[in-house]
Amino acid sequence: MKTFWNLNDLKQALKKSSEISYWKIETDTIHRYETYLMKDFKTNEVFSDQKREVIEKKIRVWILIFLNENQCGEFSSDWSLYKDLNSQLENAIEIAKNAKKKKWIPEFNLQKSTNPPYSCDPDIKSNLTLNASAIENEIVKKINEKNRENFNSCELFVSYHQKKFIFSNDKSFTHDQSRIYFDLAYSSQNNNKSDEFNLRRWFVHKDQIDLNSLFDHTIHCAQAIVKATLPKAHSYPVLFDEEVLCTLFHDLITHLQSSQKYDQLPFKEKGEFLIPEAKGDLIDLSIDPHDPFGADTIGFSQQGYPQKPQIFVVKNQIKSNITAEPYSQYLDHTLTTTRGTLTVSPGKKSKAELLKQSTSVLEIFQLSGLFTDAATGTFSSEIRLGCIHHPDGSKQWIKGGSISGSLSENLTRAEFSSETARFSEFTSEKHTDGGPSPLSYNGPRYILFNEVPVASSL
Repeated sequence: MKTFWNLNDLKQALKKSSEISYWKIETDTIHRYETYLMKDFKTNEVFSDQKREVIEKKIRVWILIFLNENQCGEFSSDWSLYKDLNSQLENAIEIAKNAKKKKWIPEFNLQKSTNPPYSCDPDIKSNLTLNASAIENEIVKKINEKNRENFNSCELFVSYHQKKFIFSNDKSFTHDQSRIYFDLAYSSQNNNKSDEFNLRRWFVHKDQIDLNSLFDHTIHCAQAIVKATLPKAHSYPVLFDEEVLCTLFHDLITHLQSSQKYDQLPFKEKGEFLIPEAKGDLIDLSIDPHDPFGADTIGFSQQGYPQKPQIFVVKNQIKSNITAEPYSQYLDHTLTTTRGTLTVSPGKKSKAELLKQSTSVLEIFQLSGLFTDAATGTFSSEIRLGCIHHPDGSKQWIKGGSISGSLSENLTRAEFSSETARFSEFTSEKHTDGGPSPLSYNGPRYILFNEVPVASSL
């Protein structure tokens, strides 16, 4: 399909506009390898139902317009190379004029930064097809080794993103990133019942993929889910894993963002305790934009501010608020790191010790979509698969029913595991400095909440 314009045309149009005061262009050139592995149920052989490579280019444009001495307007959106440039520009300007806010002035100074070199797998960057095929071959090998008769499907997407950020003062920076998406499904049967378990994970480097662990966990859960029964309504100590922790902690730190104070939303000031009256494991929390192969490892913020590791919470006390432009100007707060891996210090007890309680403990293996409210700190979800560990050592697999809680209450007496884990998520995004960015977590693999209510579906 023929394009209507190119990057140089866009830059010239933005520069020539008498109404636009500042602008930023973000380009993302993506090379992606996709394969869908299936099983022929007649021959039991594994094959690729679809295999393709895609190259696409995305362009996102942000503009800021000074309306008067006290107000400005801004707007950010994806632009299409296959639509008229001028009409998209006129539309963006019109929307920006109506998106009035307090005036601020971007700096875009892009001071020299140690741009972290570990945001992209060098092998995937140099030859995506060869390395993606090698990962696919390893997966097929594991399928043939690991209970092939109950294998259902596996999706593998491997992509290389070449991003460039261009600012209206002609400064720019580049950011390369590799992404690997893995979705494995196994089924199982028991007493004429059949069910399936899916495991979805994101990685940045191929060495982060532990296929043995991923397959063993998926097969184990598939075998358990057909034995599961509905839970009875009860309050349990609940053990969550790193997938849930990643979401909950990213919600929790929104209360540290200066934007919350300016917008008069729930906010915790520097010097306050993150969790009032905390009596469990006290939280140490930092953001590390140089974390090797983290999902949000990057050298600069969306507005070109150099990023470096920064501590925000020590022993439950807030040491700094998370501040991006324009809120640093609105509130006279110091600019801070806003991008990077959310890093939490582990606890002292192992998972086995956390499960050793005087009452039954519910371990969550998978939720059917976690619903959270960052403003209130509440969360809820249906239980896709869980296991109740009884004090006598017996276990009961459950599914169905719902679970709900409140971070401010449940973190008061929470305990973290000594085991640690990483978690990356590219389909959910945070908004901390003027644009979307992935979720990246490195911290305790498990957390134990006390007295979480479980409602039965009956």
